[in-house]
Amino acid sequence: MTIEITKTHKTGAVSYEMVRRYPDEETMESLAARVRPLMLGSETIAFKKVIDALRTIIKTTKLPDEFEPLTTWLGEWNQLVLRGTDNAQALAIQTDEGMVTDRDLMYSWLYGDVVHSNAQEDVKGATYEQRYFGAVDVLARIVDFVESALYLVHKLYEEGFVKMDARVFEEGVTVRDTTKRLPVVGAYAREVTDEGPPDFESIDLTQWENGFELMEEVLQHDVCTRWSMRAAGSQIAPPATALMRQLWDSIASQMEPAIGQ
Repeated sequence: MTIEITKTHKTGAVSYEMVRRYPDEETMESLAARVRPLMLGSETIAFKKVIDALRTIIKTTKLPDEFEPLTTWLGEWNQLVLRGTDNAQALAIQTDEGMVTDRDLMYSWLYGDVVHSNAQEDVKGATYEQRYFGAVDVLARIVDFVESALYLVHKLYEEGFVKMDARVFEEGVTVRDTTKRLPVVGAYAREVTDEGPPDFESIDLTQWENGFELMEEVLQHDVCTRWSMRAAGSQIAPPATALMRQLWDSIASQMEPAIGQ
């Protein structure tokens, strides 16, 4: 957060504002969906189940002093996610209907606005913006704690207290590259009809034009590079113009216009 100070030189009046800039809601919805399975006791990766499993595995072994007792981890987690308590973590707001804690605001936003549309989750007249801002604060603390817990599990693995498949620390859990590329082994086109083939096995390719052959003819002319700049208004010189038009008429009707760009 920052404090913005504004002074009006004509009058000498000074005003102060505390400004906090929050992430966009779509980002927080995604983040909440990722950590929610750890918050729900019914999930296989519920945080309590993780800690209980670790305690079972290493119950006869004394952890080094650098590790806090696993029961401490569970207690701190409960302080973050436990419902039905009037204690605020860091923020409480006053509405016309009473005091509302940041924890209540988070659950109201999560289950009343995002995961479900449940009016019963509305808390004491808090506005949508107030519910969201409270949720961001609490979820940020939960995520920070989850990252620390991941470090704990990884450290226990490195020190030999638990045996795990090392791949669990390497496999991706998010899609980073959203461009999907697949090799094209055949391309055929024909006029659009109302009836499509029942399956790929029954397609009579003699009734279709081979797009690869058309493209091979086009690629023999160096002006094809200018065709790729079609969107910029480039002119295509003969003899490629006719070939390009043939290719376009045969294939573009089946695909997005971007094929020529």
